[in-house]
Amino acid sequence: RGAGAAAMAMNLSRCNTPGGNAGGTGEPLGAKLAVLHKIASMQQEIQRLESELELREKELERERARNTLACSEGTSADDLNKLDLELQSAGAALPRKTSAPSGDATEVKKIKKKTLEDLHREIRLSIAKVSIVSGEALRSIDLLQICLVSSINGEQYCLLERDCFDMSTSERRGFIMPLRRKIRLGDDWRVTLRKTFEEKIGIDPPMQEATFQVDEESYFVSHTQEASSDYPQLQTVTQLHQVVVRVNVKKAQRAGVSLEALGLPGGNDFVTREVCADGRQRLHVWCWTNREQERLELVGNFGKYLSARGIDVSRFGKGSMKSLYQFYVEVHEQRESAIREVRDIAGTQKFELLRTVSLLEVAVVAEIGFRKLMLVSSDQYLDDGRRRKVNQLFVYKLRFGENWKDVMPRAFSERLNVPEEVQKECFEIVEESETYKETLRQSTGYPIRTLYKVWTVTVRITNALHDGLSEFGLPEGSSFVSQEGRLGPNQRGRLHVWTWASMEGDSRQHVFSTAYEELCRTLQDVEDLVLQTTQLAQAESLGLDAPLAQSLEKIQACLAKVTDIDTMMEEVDMAGLRSSQMEGATERQTTDLLDFIVSNYTRNESLAARGHFSRTVSQFNSIDGVEEMPRKRQPGMELLEGHLDDWGVDILEVASRADGKILQCYGEMVLGCFANSKLRCGSDVARAFLDKLASLYLDNPYHNGAHAVQACHLARWIAKSIGLYSSQSSLERVAFILAALCHDVSHFGRNNAFCISTLHPLALLYNDQQVLENMHAATCFKVLYSDHTLNMLGSLKRQDRSQVRAQIVECILSTDMSEHFQAISKFRVRLDSPDFGLERPIDRRMLAQMCLKGGDIGHSALPWGMHVMWAQRITQEFLDQGDEEKRLGLPVSALCDRNASSDLGNSQRGFIHFVCLPLFEALGGFGKSALKPPPGENEERLSQDHEFETSGDEESVRHVNSITLRRGARRREKTDSAVQLHLITSLRANATRWTEDADTVNRILGELGVDPPPAAPPPEETSEA
Repeated sequence: RGAGAAAMAMNLSRCNTPGGNAGGTGEPLGAKLAVLHKIASMQQEIQRLESELELREKELERERARNTLACSEGTSADDLNKLDLELQSAGAALPRKTSAPSGDATEVKKIKKKTLEDLHREIRLSIAKVSIVSGEALRSIDLLQICLVSSINGEQYCLLERDCFDMSTSERRGFIMPLRRKIRLGDDWRVTLRKTFEEKIGIDPPMQEATFQVDEESYFVSHTQEASSDYPQLQTVTQLHQVVVRVNVKKAQRAGVSLEALGLPGGNDFVTREVCADGRQRLHVWCWTNREQERLELVGNFGKYLSARGIDVSRFGKGSMKSLYQFYVEVHEQRESAIREVRDIAGTQKFELLRTVSLLEVAVVAEIGFRKLMLVSSDQYLDDGRRRKVNQLFVYKLRFGENWKDVMPRAFSERLNVPEEVQKECFEIVEESETYKETLRQSTGYPIRTLYKVWTVTVRITNALHDGLSEFGLPEGSSFVSQEGRLGPNQRGRLHVWTWASMEGDSRQHVFSTAYEELCRTLQDVEDLVLQTTQLAQAESLGLDAPLAQSLEKIQACLAKVTDIDTMMEEVDMAGLRSSQMEGATERQTTDLLDFIVSNYTRNESLAARGHFSRTVSQFNSIDGVEEMPRKRQPGMELLEGHLDDWGVDILEVASRADGKILQCYGEMVLGCFANSKLRCGSDVARAFLDKLASLYLDNPYHNGAHAVQACHLARWIAKSIGLYSSQSSLERVAFILAALCHDVSHFGRNNAFCISTLHPLALLYNDQQVLENMHAATCFKVLYSDHTLNMLGSLKRQDRSQVRAQIVECILSTDMSEHFQAISKFRVRLDSPDFGLERPIDRRMLAQMCLKGGDIGHSALPWGMHVMWAQRITQEFLDQGDEEKRLGLPVSALCDRNASSDLGNSQRGFIHFVCLPLFEALGGFGKSALKPPPGENEERLSQDHEFETSGDEESVRHVNSITLRRGARRREKTDSAVQLHLITSLRANATRWTEDADTVNRILGELGVDPPPAAPPPEETSEA
């Protein structure tokens, strides 16, 4: 103890502390006395610690006994020899003879035995483990390094250990390092943190709570593998856990806790005593050092680490390269990047050191003036005044180990200055938009390659009119500037310039857009701009209010006509002919000529509306009650009863039990109820029509009677879910159901392109225009008009019969897929019109056509098992057509070549994404559901979000989406329809499964006689250090 105190005194005489203590020869006597006084104070502190030690030794008695037993067991010759043999087998045996300082052979043997004992003791105490990996002996340890920081005289100081004295051997180890301790295997670093403070510097848990503040965000783990100074024959793998702990001096003072034992608040050196697990005692000498000195040493070690792994450290700080210090701060303090060792990046078996950076890229989307715009950062101004041209989305660098979902609110708050409360109200994350990719390229600021891990996600602004977004450039879509951090030298603050740019992936376009839609959007934007201009105070003072009002009125009139393009094209202005009488002609002759022109050169529906076809009042648009027709019990009805309003009815299962009468069974349940009431044809006529219709559906794999029922069921479900069915009159429903049941009648398993290329008689008959659709519609009415016992429309008034026929023809022709995108485009434009509503017959007709189109391809949104069966059937038809095209010597149509159909998963996924989703997204923006949730994995969630009620044939609920105009921007009322909640979700889920469920795809290909695609290559092997 005396030797240790003397050595400590000599060391203290050389110390320079923040308090200015110094000692040495030639200094005044007062300074020497001050040093002696400090030594005396430390001796008193040692005595105090000795008294406390006696109490603490009793508490640690059991643990010391266990550890002593472990150490004593470790000294047995058998265990040491066993450990020695294991090391020798890996070529890392400790030498039998080492050079001792005294040259004494006995001393050499002692050193050899002690080395093995130390290694064995570490293993027994679970602070190290030895493993043989690929014939190499590895020693693995976990170290906790604590950076204890305190503010002293306005500057940041860190606690470092300057000396350590072993009281049993009087050995002194001089070094400067932060507070460290080995972590026992299986222990959490926080537990080790508390034990380290208590056992190494004598701070008990209550004092830790009152004094210390752990910076959880600073926690960092690094890995190294190198030869140990204690065991040079072994490679030691060290997992270093680093964390910053701050001393809250003011908090301790308020709590009445004295920090003199830590040398605070003056920053004096101090001494502590530690009792080790094996009973040994050590004295630790601590000093407070400016953090910059600590950093310089750590940066030096960091540079050695990089250099040992092939990084040219000399390139740091040269030219455009950042300094090694900046790299260290980025990795270890800011944690904005990490160091990773990856195998075989360049095709070799060596490890390459990579800098890994995690980025969050956000596409912030808002609807502004009928257009989807995306937020883009155009410029950045750094704290030194430099300007950077970026032109990128919102990009935020993630810290090591952070999850982007947890970071996003903070990122928007820091960079865009949007409070989290406003984010919760107005921002919606589009979960299905999340993508992840990795990009490896050379760093621009460091002599090391960087692996960029990028998460990209879309955030939709649901309420652009919120007052909290006024500084966000909304709702006008104006450019704005935001400040991030503090501006000033070395503050890392910056200014961001943001603009709202046109978005290529407009939801109204999805994957396509027509010139018609662009024209309508342009007119809507012009209307908004003129409207905003009229609201300016200067407009009236300049006398522009009247011209602007007239311009706005004309633009709105033009927009109303363009958005209802079909009606405008059908109507012909006869005002000139009506207002002027032909020379030499009487008024009666002029009227007759006008009627002739309208009847023969325009659509004649206007005449029907004027009553030229029937002098009785039409019932086509009236909504009234429906009487039930007594049903003839058909096989399979029990599977449908009570489930007509369920999306996921297994029609193929019903067809298998219906003895080939699936169409009669379903048709009687959904159509028969109108036979005795509105149609007045009788139940026998309805059944006879259904029997004849079913006989005309051929036994194709896909286009058969079951498909007609499936399409009718899904179309009817969609019509109910968006509120159309309840707004239709009884005759409109009859026309809708008949069109659905007849839309593929007499289909022979080939498409229009095949008919045209083979000069099929139908193609010649219909001049290559909607060949099959025209045939289906014509066949429907041939059946109806072929015999009065089949004519369900025979008892209707002439005008009503004409209207029913017109709607059936329209609906069947709308299933022509060659006009799929044009139909969606017109529907989107019409949907944005302010006067769009279910009270207008033309809008109901358009919706009915869209619902039937959805039912026709709706199997893609069925539960996975049902969807797969329908997909296999349509693929079989395609392959059969391709086989016939080969026999005829014709070019094989797309997706019909049996030798090129192995990529079934991607083709089905593409069909869902590019054909189905645009249609269902357009339908999903309209109406609320009043039905049961479709069965499946989302049923529980749907039942919690919305209440669904079973709806009959005569629903009275009518939902009309409203469009409001506010601050110069229209916004449709947002509703979560069943199409949005379930069908679109199911479509995306099925699309994903086509690329993930390789077993199902291969099974289908095998059953179709197609070779499966080759297996994907295994991923590259990587390891992290």
